[in-house]
Amino acid sequence: MWFSSADVVRLTVLSFVFGLGSGAFYDLFRIWRIARRPSRRRAGRIDFMLCVVEDLLYWLILSAAYCVFIFDAAGGRLRLISLAAAACGHLAWHFTLGRAVVFISGRIIAAVRAALRLLFRVTVVPALRALAFLLRPAVRACGYIYDKTKRARGLRSARRGYGLKIPKKGK
Repeated sequence: MWFSSADVVRLTVLSFVFGLGSGAFYDLFRIWRIARRPSRRRAGRIDFMLCVVEDLLYWLILSAAYCVFIFDAAGGRLRLISLAAAACGHLAWHFTLGRAVVFISGRIIAAVRAALRLLFRVTVVPALRALAFLLRPAVRACGYIYDKTKRARGLRSARRGYGLKIPKKGK
């Protein structure tokens, strides 16, 4: 397949934009790591494994997206200029907007936590209150039945022979 110079420029620009997007996508993982950053006492094997899993997930998603991108933008043929432009776009994001995102990540994390807290208060808390209101009569009925059957349960215990009178040996 022949690429004209206009197609090469188009592919380069699109690859640069793809690299910017990959940098923004990686910042989601960076913010996630900052949000769950453990204290030095808790840092250990689990946190290391979570980082490895996150990195593998990032690279798997990115490689699949890049394959789709190359198939669409370059007709399925890998061009070195595309890889170089995508890497430059990622580095451009990392050293410009990526630093700003990490700098304000505390505020981003606080905003996301506040939004999740609000969502919890609006959805889960009323549902639990309604469920408690609906189950309260059933719980009271079970307590009433439990109290009324207490004497019968005491008579039917195995220690007392299930309420049967057993004659003693020797009489």
